[in-house]
Amino acid sequence: MDLTRRNILLGAGLITSGYFLSSPTVQAAAGSSKSFTSVAELQAGINSASAGDLLLLAAGTYTDAALTVTTHGLTIRAELPGKVIFSGSSHVVIKSDHTVLSGFQFLNGEYPGIVIRVFGSDNRIEDLNFFGYSAKKYINLEAGSQRNEIFYCNFENKPVTAPMGNLVGVIPDSQVPGYHRIRFCSFKNNLGAGGDNGNEPIRLGDGALVFRNGIDNMAYGNSFINAGGIRIKEASNIFCFDNYFENSGIGGRANSVTLEYLENNLNNINFLSNTFINCGAIILGGSGPLANRWANNLFVKPTGVIFSRPNQGTQWLGNIYQGSLGIPTTSGLKPGVPRFTHKTNDYYRPSTTTPTKSASVAGFLIPAMYDGLAPMNPLGVDLFQNSRPTKVEQWDLGAIQYSKYAKNFGPMTAKSTGPRYA
Repeated sequence: MDLTRRNILLGAGLITSGYFLSSPTVQAAAGSSKSFTSVAELQAGINSASAGDLLLLAAGTYTDAALTVTTHGLTIRAELPGKVIFSGSSHVVIKSDHTVLSGFQFLNGEYPGIVIRVFGSDNRIEDLNFFGYSAKKYINLEAGSQRNEIFYCNFENKPVTAPMGNLVGVIPDSQVPGYHRIRFCSFKNNLGAGGDNGNEPIRLGDGALVFRNGIDNMAYGNSFINAGGIRIKEASNIFCFDNYFENSGIGGRANSVTLEYLENNLNNINFLSNTFINCGAIILGGSGPLANRWANNLFVKPTGVIFSRPNQGTQWLGNIYQGSLGIPTTSGLKPGVPRFTHKTNDYYRPSTTTPTKSASVAGFLIPAMYDGLAPMNPLGVDLFQNSRPTKVEQWDLGAIQYSKYAKNFGPMTAKSTGPRYA
């Protein structure tokens, strides 16, 4: 079955740049404000509320809390952000549009299914903290929903004994594009089996950041540092650009990039203008993938091989590498010695004398842009949103364009991701 799904993943994981889509039209709280001291009272308030109402739950610990939202346009918040704790078998179902759910913690509970299921559109899930909570999944954006946002949430210490399942799932629909946004979230210390066995941070489809069972998806402006990377399986028409990988896929179960071939998949996979510094092997999927492209990427790896499981269906354009390829040489993969400036807790930035300056080549496939992207052409800016030159041939290789006056923009930390009350 041909599953059509368009999603934007921005800042998936601990660190991100400031790319954004135009904000969904979340209903601002313009009605009455009401406070509640029990979950039962809150549920009754939700049932009788009107669009624009603000519903507040008092500080405290609530066991086996269950909420279902069917009224459109509500804002449901912790009265004191971070001071409302859901434990036991707590869960939320959102069947409404223009809903805001904000400020709650899910701590050390146990729910066998999906903690938060979102069936509606234009909803915003923000400032939630999941810690030590045993569940199959934490959040699902269900098939047919659109323009939902997950902002400033933390997903941490999912128990190894929890049911197998990824942390955030985006479920594809054969007819309805998603246009969801996931930004400024943190994923920490989740030690499950990984891969198809669960505990993937974000998974697109029924299946690191994982594209599975969908087409026409993009991931850009992300950084993967001392963490997993991107896995693509049962998916096609994927564009990954302006991403930065450092020590990604080192010492863990996930690689920096893994392509897993199943029949009639892994077609038209595009990695454009990404930077890889001292990463685990990039797995190319072996025989089967077709019409894939790696263009204007930068690979630096002092020890070990850069690639493994080569395929015959990849075109290489304008890439530079330092280290051992691990695959047959090709004109689109040239050896070089990039030069960087690097400060503690900062990115490896290109220096003024690096051979990667203005070294990009044209000829790669441009991703389809659609309404709502800002900037309208995100490929025309780098990881830090510095504008790239008009001509592709003047672009620097990798995710970062050289700038004499570099922005003071280091990798994000626990203080700049996850709930804002932490």
